[in-house]
Amino acid sequence: MIDGLGARLAGTSLGFYSWLAIGNGVVMALYLLKTSPDILGFIYSKGRMVFVLGGSASFIAYALVTWAFTQAPIALVTALRETSIIFALLIGVFFLKERIDLVKVFSTATTLLGVILLRYSKYS
Repeated sequence: MIDGLGARLAGTSLGFYSWLAIGNGVVMALYLLKTSPDILGFIYSKGRMVFVLGGSASFIAYALVTWAFTQAPIALVTALRETSIIFALLIGVFFLKERIDLVKVFSTATTLLGVILLRYSKYS
């Protein structure tokens, strides 16, 4: 809710999220310097590729979400974001060879039902 309103008030979702990400990064770096300074060196030396690729993918994904907040009702965007549970289940089962159980099936079915209900709601 806060990110959606912030992106709308800022007038630019990319600018809003960029400053938010920079602020979070600075706070996290200061926290790590205080609590575990060796972690920053490890990230810089051994985890640089994961840091750059993972961070970029995460930034792009949430920048798209903040843009969507400016284009559609916030509740609709938030609800559709939750469909990531479906992709998490599929990746877990097919790529990570996790076992599927009743709880995972129920969670995924509930999410799919929510998407279907959204499709036929007043937002469609």
